[in-house]
Amino acid sequence: MKRGEFLALISTSYKRTAAVSGSHGKSTISAMLAHILAESGLEPGFMIGAKVRGGSDHAAGNGDAFVTEADESDGTHKLLRPWLGVIPNCDDDHAWGLGGSEALFENYREFSRNCDHIVAGDSPECRTMLHGIDKVEFVREPEGRRLGKFFGYQAVDANMAIAAAKWFGIDAGRALEALGNFGGVDRRMTVRHETPGIIVVEDYAHHPTEVKCSLEWLRENWPKHHLRVVFQPHRYARLKRYFDDFASVLKTADSVVIAPVFAAWTETGSIGSAELAKAIGAETGSADFGELAKQALDRQERPLLVAVLGAGDVANVFGPIVKLLEK
Repeated sequence: MKRGEFLALISTSYKRTAAVSGSHGKSTISAMLAHILAESGLEPGFMIGAKVRGGSDHAAGNGDAFVTEADESDGTHKLLRPWLGVIPNCDDDHAWGLGGSEALFENYREFSRNCDHIVAGDSPECRTMLHGIDKVEFVREPEGRRLGKFFGYQAVDANMAIAAAKWFGIDAGRALEALGNFGGVDRRMTVRHETPGIIVVEDYAHHPTEVKCSLEWLRENWPKHHLRVVFQPHRYARLKRYFDDFASVLKTADSVVIAPVFAAWTETGSIGSAELAKAIGAETGSADFGELAKQALDRQERPLLVAVLGAGDVANVFGPIVKLLEK
C-alpha cells in the first residue's frame, strides 16, 4: 500500500479524524491541534509529518480523536474520509505532478466533499476552490496577525488550530492557553545558534509564499540584524515554475547565498541555482557543506542573522556552522 492509502486505513479506527490538508503549514497546524487536544485531556492519536520539539510526532492515543496531515502532493489526501477537514490555504504547489493546477484543485475539492465538516482559511483562493461545497466554516486571520505568543504566519497557523479545536468542544481561550507551552516543529524557525553578535535560524520554507512569510517573520523578530539568507531550492520543477517569484522575494534579504538544488525526484533541470543566483545578484553556494558554512558566515556586519531555508539536505550545513562558531 502507498503511505497515503495506509494512513487512510488507520484513520478509520477513529470516530473523529481531523485531517489537515493545504499547501502550507500542515505540519505546524497538525502538531498544534494535537497538542491542544492532548493538553485538554482527550488523549488523541496523531501522525505529524515532522519532528515535534519537546514531544512526539506520532501516537496511537486512547480515545476517538485522531489528527493527521493529509498530503496533497501525491493526491492521496482524497482517500481519507475525515470527520473534520482543515484547509488553511490552497496554492498550486505540486501541480506539475498531478496534471496541472485544475487537477490539483479538483483533488482538494474531492477531499473536501469527503469531509463531514470543514474549517478553511478565509481567502479568495479557498473560497473559490470550495465554492458549492457546504459544511465549510471560513476562518479569518487574527487581528494584526498576532495571537498570544505567536505573530505573523505562526499566528495564522495557531488560529486555524484553535478553530479546529472548537469542533472537539474546546473553547478558544482554553486552546490558546494550551498552546502556551507548545514547543514548535523541527526545522520551522528553529534557532540553531544565538549570541549577541550572530543568530542562526533554520526554516523549512521552500515555496515563494513560504519564503516571503519566513523573511517577514525574521525581519519582525530581529529588525536590527543584517539578514543573510542561505536558500536551497527544492526540486527543479518548483524552481522553474516559480523562478520569478523566488527571485523577487529573495531580493528583499540583505544578502543571499543560493545552494545547489535539492533534486528530489528529478536529477537535472533546465534552470538551476546558478541562474537564480545571477537573477538576484546573489552568491552561488558550494555543494560542500563545510564550504557552504563558511559562505553563510562570511559577512562582517553585526548583528548578523543567518537564515537557512529549504526542505532538502541543507540542514547538513549546521554541523560545520557550529564548529566554525565555536572556534
